[in-house]
Amino acid sequence: NVVDPAFPDPVPLEQITATNTSRHAGFSVEKAVDNGPAIDQDGVPIQYVDDYDFTASCIFLGQEVMPVGDRAFTLEDGEVVEFTGLPAGAECTVVETNTSGAAQTYTQVSVSGVPAQNEPDPTATFTLVADPPDSTDPQVALTVTNVYTAGSASITKAIAGPGGADWGGTDFTVGLRCTLAWGDPQLVFDDTVTLSRTDPTWNVANLARGAVCAVTETQNGGATSTTITPTTFTVTDAAQPTAVTVTNTFATGSLRVTKALSGLPAAALPPATQGSYTVSLACTRVVNGAPVAVAVPGGPTRTITGAGTATYTGLPTEATCAVTEVDQGFASSHTVSPASLTIGNGTTVTATVTNVFPNGSLTLTKVVSGPGAADAPTSFPAVVSCTWRGAPVTLPQAGQVTLRADAPVTLSGIPVDSVCRVVESDSGQDETIYTPATAVIGPSDQPTATIQTENVFLRASLRIAKNVDPNEGAVPSSFGMSAAKQSGSAMK
Repeated sequence: NVVDPAFPDPVPLEQITATNTSRHAGFSVEKAVDNGPAIDQDGVPIQYVDDYDFTASCIFLGQEVMPVGDRAFTLEDGEVVEFTGLPAGAECTVVETNTSGAAQTYTQVSVSGVPAQNEPDPTATFTLVADPPDSTDPQVALTVTNVYTAGSASITKAIAGPGGADWGGTDFTVGLRCTLAWGDPQLVFDDTVTLSRTDPTWNVANLARGAVCAVTETQNGGATSTTITPTTFTVTDAAQPTAVTVTNTFATGSLRVTKALSGLPAAALPPATQGSYTVSLACTRVVNGAPVAVAVPGGPTRTITGAGTATYTGLPTEATCAVTEVDQGFASSHTVSPASLTIGNGTTVTATVTNVFPNGSLTLTKVVSGPGAADAPTSFPAVVSCTWRGAPVTLPQAGQVTLRADAPVTLSGIPVDSVCRVVESDSGQDETIYTPATAVIGPSDQPTATIQTENVFLRASLRIAKNVDPNEGAVPSSFGMSAAKQSGSAMK
């Protein structure tokens, strides 16, 4: 030892040299995309946005050795990036930070060409292996695969409401439009289909998972309203399709026809109040943009008695209807108000059909004729009677009139088509002639009905002979006498 050296003479020391050799290493990252089964409405496979973001970190001896500029990068499908000049043995982590909506991301690390297990994880961790001598080819290769999947939807037509059975047998046009934020382009499905009561379901397969879809109905088959549940949905890759129900509701309403009778006295007489009137209803409704005739439930015609009503039920809401009268009974004309109506939802609209019974006039004239006319009275009492469709018509003063020559008498307010006659009292005339015997009352725009009564007065001769019986005594030289007509007027 030094204090007491065993060897007083200097001892040559051995020298050990430790040489540390650092070898370079590197790794590569390859991007792969499995687009999956999703297709658009034409069967074209869906393409996705081809930009996928990554971060990378390598730690060696507690220090970050990944250059700052390489710590974040972006790859496209099929693209490979290499990182070299890193120290062998460094522990590296690569993370895909933007999977662009992929359903699953798999990472697989291969070392010296030997692949490891495919891991369902967007993060991969590995140790760098030194490059072979005289080579910079990375010995670690990372493949990151994004897998896209698809889902499906089932869109079903439902028909509801009190009018569904009668009016829901039409066609309906349903649309489906889907957009995908990471699709390229973003519109990944846009199509329409015709559904009906007999073909109510549209099954749509291979929709891009994650797409946001909206269901619409562009042709509602004439329905009162449409409800879509849900109106939008996000496509999933669940085993069961997303169920959507498109419900069309067909509401109904009623239409009442009210009969009104106008024009006294006929409107109050039995032929009018007990008569039958036939009305007809015609309706159209708009079905998918076009007017379509409505088959009126129970038939289009109804018969109304007098001032009664008729009701049509089960008519489609929003239909446009018009009432006509095909048999107006004994009326001369009729009006319908309003001319058209729109059927409500659970309500009753009313149309009024007014039958008009107009009046006319009867003129009575007097003619006095014959050789005895000069001795005829100046006025003649008479009674007028009229019937309308067999029903007696009440006339002013019970029809009693006084007739005078050259002084016509006109009676108004007599129903058109009434049959009238005149009966004159006995005023000493020898004959009464009625021309015509009866008159039919016409409307006011036609010549007034006229009955002429002609009284014929004749003259007669009276010869008076006087016989005197001389046996009866003295005979006067003259005799006086007077004579009178049977009616009591004095004779001259």
